[in-house]
Amino acid sequence: MLIITGLGRCGTSLLMKFLKEIKFPVGKDLNWIDEINAGYELRSAYSINLMAYSYFIKQGKEIDLDVKLDDKYWKDMSLREMIQNVDKDPRQLSVHMFKDPRFTWSPKLIEMWWTVRKDLEVLLLHRNVQEIIESRGRLPQTYQEPKPERVNKPEVYKSDFHDFLTKLLELQIPYEILFYPNFTRDYEMVVRALNKLSYYFEPWKSEKIWYNIVQRR
Repeated sequence: MLIITGLGRCGTSLLMKFLKEIKFPVGKDLNWIDEINAGYELRSAYSINLMAYSYFIKQGKEIDLDVKLDDKYWKDMSLREMIQNVDKDPRQLSVHMFKDPRFTWSPKLIEMWWTVRKDLEVLLLHRNVQEIIESRGRLPQTYQEPKPERVNKPEVYKSDFHDFLTKLLELQIPYEILFYPNFTRDYEMVVRALNKLSYYFEPWKSEKIWYNIVQRR
């Protein structure tokens, strides 16, 4: 299971659009938002992180994987069961990867997933933090930074990125890092990262698709 994440406004949506167009198994319940040129988050996955963050982390509590939370999408399941079944949900068809920037909100989220599943790999996207802040600032108010403590505070973004990467290293989760916008101009960089993370594909068949997406963004 491949997790694509980053601080936001760093190319995760662009990469997901590419993976979807080359027919990688990214699930069914995905939405693209033209207004912000972003999207393709898997509802069945990001809802798990939202619940864990809202019910436990934000409240200063330890995550209880076996508690059953009131959720419209996942009914009568514990967090553990949700994570175990995120790629087995018949409503989503086949899911081998998903995107969620919420993983950088707290290292406890990736630790929660790793506790349940040892088949995780991470593709971590990054960007100059000041550019992230400026990009978010240009978004409509509805889509501004969802984590208020980060607003106009590069030191908080940097700390969140550091804490997430440190947790990856601590847990020894396989990962690759791509830096935006560099990787948008270097298709081979994207190919190498995916191949190292067990997602091999024929690069010559998809190069044109990649650069078409990059030009349209």
